[in-house]
Amino acid sequence: AAQNFAIAPGLLAISFSPLLLASMSQAIGAGHEEAARRLARDALRGVAAAVPFAAIAAGSAGEIVRIVYGHAFDPAARLATPFLVAAIAIAATTVSSAVLTAAGHARVAARCAWPVLPVAIAGYLVAVPRFGAMGAAVVTGTAAAVGATVALAATRATWRVAPPIATCLRGIVISVPAYLAAASWPTPGVWWFLKVCLLGAGVAAAYLALGECSSAELSAFARAVRSSRHTVEGDV
Repeated sequence: AAQNFAIAPGLLAISFSPLLLASMSQAIGAGHEEAARRLARDALRGVAAAVPFAAIAAGSAGEIVRIVYGHAFDPAARLATPFLVAAIAIAATTVSSAVLTAAGHARVAARCAWPVLPVAIAGYLVAVPRFGAMGAAVVTGTAAAVGATVALAATRATWRVAPPIATCLRGIVISVPAYLAAASWPTPGVWWFLKVCLLGAGVAAAYLALGECSSAELSAFARAVRSSRHTVEGDV
């Protein structure tokens, strides 16, 4: 139950990575290497920016598990945080692998998985007998984080692309109050959805207040909204 609860970020990254791979390959093939780098940097930036939203999910884990699975699965909520760490790490690894493959370093991307296996085996042999399910969840999160660190380091070393440090710092800063607000604001039943929407809007506002989005990005977003609105009105 806890693993299924935390699987969404990884699935999103897996569905997005083929598009990233195709777009980067096309840009590199056309000789626009700098544009491909911007695509890669923005994709990794998106993973880093998702951390506060994972923090909201971790803080609301008890309510989510109860809504989806019922009260009988309440113990699964305490396993949510390490599995969410694993999900974000897997998303970073997936995006990094797509970047490396598009840049012609598929073998490097494959080698990035090698350190994960010994860490996982050693961790499971030590932690599971002593700590049970929580030990397995923590080892899963740790092994995934090791894989993500290696993949990100390889991406930086081979193609000079990495998540923006400023975005990572903003994500960490925003994650702390986001988690505390989600954990300290109990909401019964479907009211949880309203809480998540409000906290998500708060995260977006915090990113804007901290200067995450440039004026050019905000202008492009506004143009996209206007364009989609005109398209809908024309269809009507």
